[in-house]
Amino acid sequence: MILKNRTLLLLIAIIFTQAANGQSITYAKRVIKDLCTDEMAGRGYVDDGVNKAANYLGSEFRKLGLKKFNYSFFQNFEFPINTFPYSVKATLDGKSLQVGKDFLLSPTSGPCNGDYKLIHFNLKDSIEAELYDKKLQLGLDRNEAFVITNKPKDMSVDLYPISIKVLKSKMMNGLRPTANDGCELIFPDSIISNADSLFINAQNKEIKDFKSKNVIGYLPACKKKNRNKFIVFTAHYDHLGKMGDAVFPGASDNASGTAMVLNLAKHYAKSKNKYSMVFILFAGEEAGLLGSKYFTEHPTFNIDNIKMLVNLDIMGSAENGVTVVNATEYPQQFSTLQRINKKKNYLPKVKSRGPTSNSDHYFFYKRGIPSFFIYSMGGPGFYHDIYDTPESIPMKNYNNIFRLLTDFVATF
Repeated sequence: MILKNRTLLLLIAIIFTQAANGQSITYAKRVIKDLCTDEMAGRGYVDDGVNKAANYLGSEFRKLGLKKFNYSFFQNFEFPINTFPYSVKATLDGKSLQVGKDFLLSPTSGPCNGDYKLIHFNLKDSIEAELYDKKLQLGLDRNEAFVITNKPKDMSVDLYPISIKVLKSKMMNGLRPTANDGCELIFPDSIISNADSLFINAQNKEIKDFKSKNVIGYLPACKKKNRNKFIVFTAHYDHLGKMGDAVFPGASDNASGTAMVLNLAKHYAKSKNKYSMVFILFAGEEAGLLGSKYFTEHPTFNIDNIKMLVNLDIMGSAENGVTVVNATEYPQQFSTLQRINKKKNYLPKVKSRGPTSNSDHYFFYKRGIPSFFIYSMGGPGFYHDIYDTPESIPMKNYNNIFRLLTDFVATF
């Protein structure tokens, strides 16, 4: 009878664990899908997509029972941004092109409007390089444009009426605060090679003071003596938004990391926590880490009392494990992560990486705050393009990342 009871308890525990895990990934998928709807407009700076996402996330914080610093979940700030809110029309040799799929406007592009004869040069070919130099001396007509392959990185394009960057690799969109005067386009070599003519009509809009907001909530420690000591989880929720009619959904980057932070908040809202748990979702990351920079300059709590900060990005698939930025800077904490992973066999690999300035952990780390930036390895590789959709991310090992993080926090 005792053996049967133990077996029954074990089965109940397994079923409960599986149900809890299923619930976490179900919630994550729902959040990712919500953040990638047409209404959110790529969570960027066209159609106010980023602020629609912020309002949604503030509502989720409220539902999860998080508390507010300074009477609000939001921290407002503003910054300049160059956008492309209007319809983009383009043809190559008379064939219609789709922005986002066939080409991109450079994030620093000004207005584009005209028909151009394309003049091709491969600068690895010595004869073509010589012809290019001669043509450059003669100058381009207003209806001519260079299409240069194998262009040196330091080559200036200031003399061109229109700048066309040719890539042999995949195209990736980006954001910049301001625009240059001229039209700047990005094409894959497979699209523009051997083309003779280009028509382009696209207008940019510079916004000098776009108003955005970080989303911040917390759960107080169960004991009063620890309420001013913090464990912090962060992620950026913004993405690249829209370029004309093209939408950049940003499911893996970084609706997936945002969903992980919400799942962690949901978990700790049901726990008695040793330290106060803080959850910060940043805007402005894609525009240059602007939200996290503003927050560290205007903190809503004493950030010098942070015991550990974990910044999460690209949680869409960890079939090959995760990489931990700043692992070399905090070897003891990284060793703890590796030890947990080895014991529990959560992920194929927990990879070490040194310091980087490429995500929202950076300004905390520069202040001497112990900080990890963790991102997953694997998946289809869609990044800063129109194909990073909820349907494209397999969510491999999502629950195991969640378990690794909660086990890690339990060591503090």
